[in-house]
Amino acid sequence: MKIVLVGFMGAGKTSVARRLGQLLRLPVVDTDEMIVDWAGRSVPEIFAREGEAGFRARERRVVRRIADLRNVIIAAGGGAQVDPENRANLRRGARVVHLAVSPGAVRERVDDSHRPLLAGGATGEIERLMRRRESSYALAGEEIDTTHLSVQEVAERLARGCEPAPRDTDMGQVREMTVRVDPPYQIAVGGEMLQSPAGQLSRVLTGRRVAVISDTLVWQLWGRSVRDDLRRAGYRTTAYHFWGGEGGKTLRTVEAAADRLLEDGVDRHCHVVVLGGGVPGDVGGMVAAVLLRGIPLIQMPTSLLAQVDSSVGGKVGVNHRLGKNMLGAFHQPDLVLSDVSTLRILPEDEFRSGLGEVIKHGFIAGGSYLQMLRDRREDILARDPQVLRDVVLGSCRIKESFVRGDERDRGRRMMLNFGHTLGHAMETAAGGRIPHGVAVGWGMAAAARISERMNILSRGGRRELEDMLHSYGLPSGLPDLRDAPGAGEIMRCVRYDKKRRDAGMRWILLRGAGQPEVCDNVPQEVVAESLR
Repeated sequence: MKIVLVGFMGAGKTSVARRLGQLLRLPVVDTDEMIVDWAGRSVPEIFAREGEAGFRARERRVVRRIADLRNVIIAAGGGAQVDPENRANLRRGARVVHLAVSPGAVRERVDDSHRPLLAGGATGEIERLMRRRESSYALAGEEIDTTHLSVQEVAERLARGCEPAPRDTDMGQVREMTVRVDPPYQIAVGGEMLQSPAGQLSRVLTGRRVAVISDTLVWQLWGRSVRDDLRRAGYRTTAYHFWGGEGGKTLRTVEAAADRLLEDGVDRHCHVVVLGGGVPGDVGGMVAAVLLRGIPLIQMPTSLLAQVDSSVGGKVGVNHRLGKNMLGAFHQPDLVLSDVSTLRILPEDEFRSGLGEVIKHGFIAGGSYLQMLRDRREDILARDPQVLRDVVLGSCRIKESFVRGDERDRGRRMMLNFGHTLGHAMETAAGGRIPHGVAVGWGMAAAARISERMNILSRGGRRELEDMLHSYGLPSGLPDLRDAPGAGEIMRCVRYDKKRRDAGMRWILLRGAGQPEVCDNVPQEVVAESLR
């Protein structure tokens, strides 16, 4: 369920969204607040520096970013519905409701000093602006006049007939495992933990300072509640969030985060708590690894990809123009806290991207985990929280078995790179347009074709992997991929792979389910044939 509230300023969209989120147990995104968080300045300041055109450009990017979220309440800015692109994005899979309001009520409710478009704010100006937007608001699916209604009354009307998000009946039971590195740390997997995480975090926090690093969207969804809970528990917090996506995974972002933390006086006893998916996890982990020559780290992953893979094992890093993760470090966390209830809101493409790494773990480990992926596919795709606990914990156990004893990726841990050589090359060649897990899924299929051509893997083994990818909605070939670069461009990017040695490329191939192996002598023509 996704509900989008549109309407004129003063209609109560933000207040109603927050109350509705409480009634339906759904997270809330406010587009204006997200723009302010991203820009680091107020709406009037954005208008003063960038003009209305600059504000609207930011608004379009925000709306694109949230368009495919599920199970969320969205309060759209007053002018967002006017833009045709925004209208199309806001209504994707959503119930769009216009909160109407009279000009007189706007005059009473709105402080025009904070509303650049109402400079001087006469009621006549309000009426003129409302008339200009009236036809756009009329395109919403339904309307509620809020003029004479309280926030509670509007929220209750909207909630009528809606089923609240189901509570996690097992939310009080957190399942844990140990990652046996030096020093060892715990991975805790549960549900609905982000509202009050301080109790879990306090068992490893050594000082009273905590720095929360996140991206702008995740900060909107959960960041404030994490920060506020830490403050209630007596911790002093510093927060830094940045615009997410692969474009933000750079040394520049690491330096900006370090500036923020150093200006606020963090020391070596401060923990960095990273909240978000793979990009915040890598950026925040890199900050922790290099700041003051290393400070403690806690990972709180909110995407499937991060929960099953990138938050575990201590690899952190950022991208370089020549490839993914070319600049990085090994920096193990003190704790990983995975809340599977965050997976309910992920866009479908992002959720399936995480499944690419899940399937990778299944094929390099084989056994009962792979069988679970076959048997519970429908429950996994339906995001059943109990099954997702098993998926996340099972993937983490598999990854731990490869990381243990090989933290620096010089031996057995290399098997975790199955599908990554070509997958990372695909991501680089595509300029970040193809999600990591999707690229890895395709990379596994290509590695399976190489394995078959090298007489390592049977045709049946290759088809088994391809069938699994297709059953989870992941591509196995270039024709299946939108925005896929050509085979020649992918091969060019393979040259910059981190695993390359003087003697040539080191490939992780597959002899069968649960039987990955290293191969150093794959002819280039075999790779090229496999891409075709």
